[in-house]
Amino acid sequence: MENNVVMAVSYGLLQRSIAAFRFNFRGVGGSQGNYADGIGERDDAAAAVDFLASQPEIDPGKMGMAGYSFGASVALFVASQDARVKAFASISGPIRGMDAPQLAKSTKPKLFLTGDMDNFIPVEQFKAEVDRLASPTEARIFYAVDHFWRGAELDLAQAAGDFFARSLSPRGG
Repeated sequence: MENNVVMAVSYGLLQRSIAAFRFNFRGVGGSQGNYADGIGERDDAAAAVDFLASQPEIDPGKMGMAGYSFGASVALFVASQDARVKAFASISGPIRGMDAPQLAKSTKPKLFLTGDMDNFIPVEQFKAEVDRLASPTEARIFYAVDHFWRGAELDLAQAAGDFFARSLSPRGG
């Protein structure tokens, strides 16, 4: 939760007066538990949504979710199934996380960001997977950016912040 990508997305949200909540999955950092093959981590993300929805400062009608790398596949699954999550973003998320049937049918605003030099995500496969998703879906491929986004954090912050500001606004754009 303290890596450059997660921090950049948080910064982009905070710059637009959108609350940002970061957490570690079970067994990461100071969190208790052990890695649970992505299933338990979905429970962690769902618990984070529950927690946020219970906070008086948070408008439960304007919640979004973003994930990076492995966290993107978890976020896509949870966000596409939880009606409280109105928009979601995947940053350098694995292609296999994009093949979930509930994601393909989701009509919530979706953002997919990757770099053209990401050695885990083939660009052509990324484009093909995004193209098969229901609208509204946005995808951006950043030039000279790898999986770790070093040096491109400000561009990432801008893209994520702009997407959520647009997607969670009362008029939707």
